[in-house]
Amino acid sequence: VSQSRYPPLDVVDAYKRDEWDIVSSEGVRTMYAPPDWVPMEPGPSVLLLDDWNRASVRIIKGIMQLLQNYGMVSWKLPPGCNIVLTGNPDEQDYLVTSVDSAILTRIRSVTLKEDAKEWSIWATKEKLDSRGISWVLAYPEMMIGSERTNPRTLSEFFRTLKEFPSLKDEGDRRRVMMHAESLLDEQTVTSMMVRPIVTGK
Repeated sequence: VSQSRYPPLDVVDAYKRDEWDIVSSEGVRTMYAPPDWVPMEPGPSVLLLDDWNRASVRIIKGIMQLLQNYGMVSWKLPPGCNIVLTGNPDEQDYLVTSVDSAILTRIRSVTLKEDAKEWSIWATKEKLDSRGISWVLAYPEMMIGSERTNPRTLSEFFRTLKEFPSLKDEGDRRRVMMHAESLLDEQTVTSMMVRPIVTGK
C-alpha cells in the first residue's frame, strides 16, 4: 500500500531505517502543531478562554475559526471538548472590546447572577471569615455595590478580616477599616460600620 507522510526533520533518519523512500521532489511542508494547552485526549474536557472580550480585536477575530470549527488551521479539539468563554458586559463600566453579531451568533450567551447562599457555601469551603459570611447572608442585597463592591472584593476583604479575630482594639478596627475602604465602596463600608462586622459590638 502506498502511503505518504511528512515527518518532522528530526525523525527522517528513523523513517529511512524503516525503508521509507524519501521523495525530495515533494519538498517540505510547514506543519502546525496545536499549542501545549490544547486538550488532546477524547472525553469530557473544557478549553477556558478567560476574560476573552478584554483581548484586542485582532485576537478576537483570530479565535473566530476556533469558535466555529472547534479547531484551527491544522488541528482540532478532541471529541467531548467544550469551549467556555468568560467576559464582562459591553457597557461603559467595563474596558472590553465590542463583539459583533457575526461572533455573538456563533456562541451561547449566559448571564450569571449573584446568589448569597451559593456564595456562602463557597466561602465556607474557602474558610473566609465567618462574620463576613453572616453579614452577606443577612444583607444579600449588599453583595453588589454602586461602585467597587462585588463578591470578589468582599471575599478579599473577608480574607483580611480573618486576621483580626477580635475588633475590640481601636488600632485593629482602624486597620480593618483601612482595608475595607481600599476594597469596597463607601455605602458598603458605612453599612459594615453600623453592624457588628466592623464595630465588634
